[in-house]
Amino acid sequence: MIDGVGTIRGYLAAHAIPGVDAYVTGPAGIAADLDKVAADAGRTLLFATLGWSRPAPHRLPRPVLALTPLVAVAAAYLAAIGIAYMTIKAG
Repeated sequence: MIDGVGTIRGYLAAHAIPGVDAYVTGPAGIAADLDKVAADAGRTLLFATLGWSRPAPHRLPRPVLALTPLVAVAAAYLAAIGIAYMTIKAG
């Protein structure tokens, strides 16, 4: 379904009519947008975790160091999904 939405969006972009906006809506459009948001959130979380874990070993005790990236990733993921949900719900 997501590939089909990409194909439709590509067709609409290639055959754009000046002054006319076209959107893919409904469950397929929402699923494609959520897939893109989730992929971007995953990439952001990876970089945030790597950025946090590099300088941390010099400042944190070992047990805290082991759990900190996991807790940070879980909190950031939940925040990203919540923001995506509120954005989609708002229209």
